[in-house]
Amino acid sequence: MNHSVDDSPPFGKEIMAAREHYNNSRFEEAIAICETILNQDNHHHEALYIAGSIAAQAGQTDIAVELLERSVASEPKIAAYFIALANTYLSCNRYGDALAACQTALRIDPDSSEAKASMLELQSLHSAAASQPAHSVRKELAQDMHVFYVTAWGYAADHWYGWLPKALNCHPEIFALLAHEGSRPKYMKERTRGERPPLIPFTNFLNDMGMTYQAIGDCYFYRASQMPEVFSQWGDDIPIVNIVRHPYVWLEFYIRWRASNMRMPDGSMGPLEWEWGTVNHQYFESLGLKAYTKEDIPVWAAYQGMSQLNNVLSDQVADVRQFTLESIAASRDVFIDLVGYLTKGRCEYPPELLDLVYSFINTPFRGEEKLRMVPAEIYRSWPDWKREAFELIVSRDAVKCFEGFGYKF
Repeated sequence: MNHSVDDSPPFGKEIMAAREHYNNSRFEEAIAICETILNQDNHHHEALYIAGSIAAQAGQTDIAVELLERSVASEPKIAAYFIALANTYLSCNRYGDALAACQTALRIDPDSSEAKASMLELQSLHSAAASQPAHSVRKELAQDMHVFYVTAWGYAADHWYGWLPKALNCHPEIFALLAHEGSRPKYMKERTRGERPPLIPFTNFLNDMGMTYQAIGDCYFYRASQMPEVFSQWGDDIPIVNIVRHPYVWLEFYIRWRASNMRMPDGSMGPLEWEWGTVNHQYFESLGLKAYTKEDIPVWAAYQGMSQLNNVLSDQVADVRQFTLESIAASRDVFIDLVGYLTKGRCEYPPELLDLVYSFINTPFRGEEKLRMVPAEIYRSWPDWKREAFELIVSRDAVKCFEGFGYKF
């Protein structure tokens, strides 16, 4: 077992040890190492793959499927991961899912003998199933997907980010989820704040959930950089757009959200503790920036937010359309173009509905306060330490990318 694309420190040695234990059938030792890694980085693709493979061999198929689905979500370019997932699907009689995973493996590596062998087995099973009496299937399940995704790097109670899903939901044939999965960890303990449901089953769930709508989609919970997995499964059948905001404005909302404890009930500090634990303290210290303690939320949140702005580069994904939030808020024509793309032209907004949508574009929602967010004014209000940090943390390539959207610095 040696399928890793990039073992980044500090887990390179640990993964090598886990591989060696796995290859020598020392599964308890391998799983112990994987658990240690996943406790620190629950998206580590190879730790998930090794743990899932061990669970599959132990007959724990539900656990194996969950781990392997998370593995391909974290790293969707390794054929072996999809082959393992296909074989696990096959062991629990999920033939359609197994076939889809196997097809993805062959797209990644057309010469894979393992994928070809799995495909032959699946085709044999499919032929056997085809010879059996047919069962009636709901005809709408044979239609194209009605799912869409709107991605972003979080919206942090930014009014315009909140306005867009509400504007979509004003149409009776559109169901747009906002913070649906992001809010779940606040109140339910199904997963940690940093985890996401695997995209493939979540997409199928949305499609089934939205049978009474012409379009259903999730807003902002996923990132554009995660979407190649969706394209590999459905191609261009699922519209995906990425929404960007001027970096100065986005950053101010990012900081404010953390400084206000992210609207946690009963003053719980769990998510803020999680945020503090993800901060790259060593890197920021190496830059010689203004020092901080855990209580200095506006400082460390500013540094962390600036580092997140560099993700604009990885979100420039082929076939993901890019929109600036400001352009949608300013132009009904841009909004109509966005809706037409997301709904495949199925949903039109009459003038009176557009009037309603744009009537609350600048009206605070429940729990919000009216804010003036003008990029130039924001920058002028920054202290020197914050300006210096922006220059050091946000890469020149990221700044150029934002400038390509028409933003001024």
